[in-house]
Amino acid sequence: EVIALDASTTALQVAHVLKESAKSTIVVITHALKVVMQLADNANITVISTGGVLDRRTMSFIGPLAENALASYNIKKAFVSCKGLTIEEGITESTDGQARFKAQLIKGSKEIFILADHEKFGKAALATVAPVTVVHKIITDKGSTEEELNRFRSMGIEVVIA
Repeated sequence: EVIALDASTTALQVAHVLKESAKSTIVVITHALKVVMQLADNANITVISTGGVLDRRTMSFIGPLAENALASYNIKKAFVSCKGLTIEEGITESTDGQARFKAQLIKGSKEIFILADHEKFGKAALATVAPVTVVHKIITDKGSTEEELNRFRSMGIEVVIA
């Protein structure tokens, strides 16, 4: 299995679960230093870092080197966070660099899982990553209204409450 994790606190929690539960070999591609460090000591997980220019705010790599690195891999599942998620504006991010990286990640992945807590719904941040039509599943918390979640379900997107 080849998966990708972005540079969010939620993706870091996914990395923690993977670290504790990976019994067979998986490959994790990431641009996040904290994810690399979280997974470094599990022998069942091969970690690939994209490289690129360090974004000190998120402790992740961005820019053309990071974006181009993604083109080399066949990513099965991408776990992507966002700053905002709406039907109209889609998946949005607070910086252009993170938005471009996530757009490339989504483009090169077969299944897209959006990691968004209830505070992200109905908000649009600065830069558009992709339309919601690319999303297969949204993983969220219990704080979102059923009405809001049903709008995404009506588009064929599975919603998982974690």
